[in-house]
Formats: sequence, structure tokens, C-alpha cells
Amino acid sequence: MQMIYYFESVFAKSNIPIWLKTYRILSTSKSTGLIEVLTDATSIDGLKKADKYPETGGMRAYFEQVYRSPTSKSFFAAQRNFTRSLADIP
Repeated sequence: MQMIYYFESVFAKSNIPIWLKTYRILSTSKSTGLIEVLTDATSIDGLKKADKYPETGGMRAYFEQVYRSPTSKSFFAAQRNFTRSLADIP
């Protein structure tokens, strides 16, 4: 966690637009603890397990199913947002 805080400050000082989610960790014993979770977020694993996720074609097929034509503005925006979210770029 200390490294996340450190890199967050390095990116901010360097004006690099990467957002890191810092979270809290609570130690409850010598070998156990609680980790804060993200709310209102869907994991890729959760998405792939959803009923509407296509059986073939992967994420590309999902994006085409939801956002239609790969040349549309909505498809491009969704693709850009997904890619940026992998690096946590706001």
C-alpha cells in the first residue's frame, strides 16, 4: 500500500494522468485482515460470467453487442474508456 501512495504522488508531481485507487487495509490478527473493496464496479470476471456475455468472440464481441458498430462514436468511447481503465487513466 505504501508503494501505491508513493507512485500516486510521483505521477501527480510529474503531471502523468494516471489515477491510482488507494484503499484501506485493516489488520485483524497476525495472519488475517480486511481490505476495502471498490463499490459500483464490475470486474472482467464478473462480466464474463454474466448471462448476456457472448459465448464466443470475447470482449470484442461484447463491445459490438452493446455498442454496435466498431466505427461508431459510442464503440470508440467505450473502447477508449476500457483501455484507459486498465491503466487507471481518468
